[in-house]
Order: sequence, then C-alpha cells, then structure tokens
Amino acid sequence: MRRLYGIVVVLLFLLVATSLYWWLHHPSTIRNQPVSGQQVRIVRIDQAGTFPDRWLSEKYLQPVWFAPPRERISREVNHLKAHLQNNPKDVVALADLVILLEQNHQWEEALSYSQKWTQLEPDSIDAWLSNVYCLVNLGRLEEAVRVLDGAIKRNKDSVAKAYFLSVQGEVYIMLESFVEEPEKKQKYLDSAGFAFASALDLLPNFGRANIGLVRWHLDRERKNINPSAELSKAQHVIDKLYKNGVNSEREQVLTAYYQGVVYERKGNLGLAKQYYRAAIKGDPQSFVFIDPPE
Repeated sequence: MRRLYGIVVVLLFLLVATSLYWWLHHPSTIRNQPVSGQQVRIVRIDQAGTFPDRWLSEKYLQPVWFAPPRERISREVNHLKAHLQNNPKDVVALADLVILLEQNHQWEEALSYSQKWTQLEPDSIDAWLSNVYCLVNLGRLEEAVRVLDGAIKRNKDSVAKAYFLSVQGEVYIMLESFVEEPEKKQKYLDSAGFAFASALDLLPNFGRANIGLVRWHLDRERKNINPSAELSKAQHVIDKLYKNGVNSEREQVLTAYYQGVVYERKGNLGLAKQYYRAAIKGDPQSFVFIDPPE
C-alpha cells in the first residue's frame, strides 16, 4: 500500500511539472521581459490569437527587437565547457555553448566565449552578431556599435555588410531612445538612418534594412520632423516590402505591425487593429504588452 502511495505521489509530481513546463515554453505565452526599462506584464494569448481589444494600440503593443530566448539549459553547458577544455578550437562546440549561455541569460560569460568564437572564425556573421547580442543585453550599446564597425570593415561580402549595417541602425535607434541630450539624440537618429540607407545601397530589397528604415521614418514622424512626409515615406517602404515579398516570419510580423502603426497614426484604429492582430497571430513571441490599461 505504501509503495502504491509513493507511485501516485510521483505521478502527480510529474503531471504538475509537465504542465508547468508546457506553460512556460508554449509559444502562445508572452514572457515577462523588460523593454527599455518599462514594466512588462505577462499576457496569455491562445492559439487562435485572441486577446483583449483594449491592448491593441501602439502605446501598449511593442515589438521585441532582440527577442529573448525561450529556453534555460545547464547540463549541456557544463558538458560543452568540459569538452572545450580539451578541444579549445572546436568552433562548433564553441558556437553551441554561446547559444546555450545566451538562452540562460548568462551574458557576460556568453560574451567571453563569443569573442573567442570570433577570433577563431573572423568571417562568421553569427559570431560577430553574438558579440553584439550579448553587449546589447548588457546595456553596452556604444560598444556594440564599435564591434559592428569592426565587422563592417573586415567583411567584404555585401550580404554580411548589409546585415551588420541593419543591426547597427537598430542599435543606434536604441541609443537615441536612452539619451536625453538633444544633440546626441539627433546624432544617433541620423546615424541610424545612414546605416539603414547604406545597407539598402548594398541590397535594395533586404528586408531587415527596409523594416529598420520604416521604424526610422516613424521615429522622425513622432518627433514632428516633417511628420506628414515621414509617414508617407514609411508607407512607401511598407508597400515595397509587400510588393517584393517578405522573407522571414519575423519580417512578416514586423511589417504587419508597422503597417498597423501607420494606420493608427493616421487615425484609422480599425485598420490598425487588423494588422496588429495579424502580427501577433503570426508570432506572439515577437511582441510584449507594456503597462496595459486595466
């Protein structure tokens, strides 16, 4: 009888643990992650993509730019560290370790290993971007810009350069949002626009650069810098994205999101909400809700 009782207890424990794991890792759960220092609340979205209508506004719905990882792993990390002690030049193991450390949010350690990865594979786009990803999550944005400068100068491939320039534009926009001095804000905003334009000079249809340019035009419109013209330019780039085809899932949802922003700023909240719904349904993990109203 005591043995049967023990089996029942174990089964109940496994059931609770499985349910908790599913809830934490299911793609319909938006995780509680900080965005630009603001408080973010956990919001549940079911598989059909339904959610409270009052949250559908640019004021509350924000894209996650350097999207947080969805898993936390430790056993594999220890195994890879032990392996690398005997095989320090195994770049495959090194890359896997960096990814796992990032998933565990161990940014300082991940940065240290990603720097070693870059030294061993200086032509790897992923190695350079891992450095940037860690620095951004550590709040070292200006250092991230300098790392991207080095990557742009070193790489001759136009695809790699366009990628680095696009990410650099995104980091400049982050920097602009954090500083208070008007001169610095203008400098970072101008640098972001130059980075996106330079990327598009290399690859005119590059989705990430075009989406960054949309965001840049909307930032200028929000600051009342030729607002009507900037809104029209943002719409022109969105039309170009839809015409040429948007490649990745993340680019699709961000394009839909910014189309919603354009409609909202034009005062058409009905159409804006349609695009916001489409964006969230495409990938709920790409968005967070910031201080939603009660």
